Amino acid sequence: MKNYFSKTLKTSFDDAVNCVTKALKAEGFGILTETDVQATLKKKLNVDFQPYLILGACKLKTLTSRTLFMLLFLAPVLVFGHAEHQEQSPSPNIENHHGSSEKTSDAHEKKKDQQESPGQDKTEKQVEHKHDHGAHGLKGEAGYKKFIKWIGNFHPIFNHFPIALIVMTGLSELLFLWFPSPVFSNASRFMIIAAAITAMPAALFGLAYGYEANYTGQLSSVFWWHRFTGISTAILAVTSAVLKELHVRKRVNKIGYYYTALIISILFVTITGYLGGEMTFGLFHMFP
Repeated sequence: MKNYFSKTLKTSFDDAVNCVTKALKAEGFGILTETDVQATLKKKLNVDFQPYLILGACKLKTLTSRTLFMLLFLAPVLVFGHAEHQEQSPSPNIENHHGSSEKTSDAHEKKKDQQESPGQDKTEKQVEHKHDHGAHGLKGEAGYKKFIKWIGNFHPIFNHFPIALIVMTGLSELLFLWFPSPVFSNASRFMIIAAAITAMPAALFGLAYGYEANYTGQLSSVFWWHRFTGISTAILAVTSAVLKELHVRKRVNKIGYYYTALIISILFVTITGYLGGEMTFGLFHMFP
């Protein structure tokens, strides 16, 4: 899964920088820092590098005396160009009598070499055949990764179902305690089973969504806890559904086990949703 947005511009490096700056300004972002990686590497290490500029973008409206700590969470914008490589140009195809004789001579030498060493071509074909197998392996691996990333796109869709169903199950149980009615009991039974059914694929899609995710700093910890609480929520939802069903069928008399599992499920699903918002909308998104 990509943790960034990218855009390729077919223009010069300076024009690309101006274009990015204008686009950020149109969205309310200002450039607070500017790091020229190419110049820095040349000055410090005397190393030639491709044009590379790091812009520290931040919404200027948020910079008040109370929120200066948000400077620590600048949005880095990378603008870079590809290094120019000198390529060897092919020799010009000039037709003359010298070229004709050279081509004829090369053909005779090549034919002679093939007659003298017939095993060499066989060895080269074997090497090429092995190379083709390696290429097929790489294509298969790329297709596998592409499939994993594709099914991960269902995570933002599925994760809303267990969140809503688990919370509504808790609400139905509270209403049942205040107003004992089979309506609320049956509703909670249905919703906790539905929550268990949808929580498992939501967790699996979440693992696929975070496939090859590369978070750094504090977001790395947030990502780990989000994954842990998400998997735990799926397990707790299934446990709650099983305990509820066993109690309804009078195989477990004490309903306290079910209530305990349900309360922990509500707690974990709340934490999981909050941590998911931290990764999506930024750290401290609920405390502006």
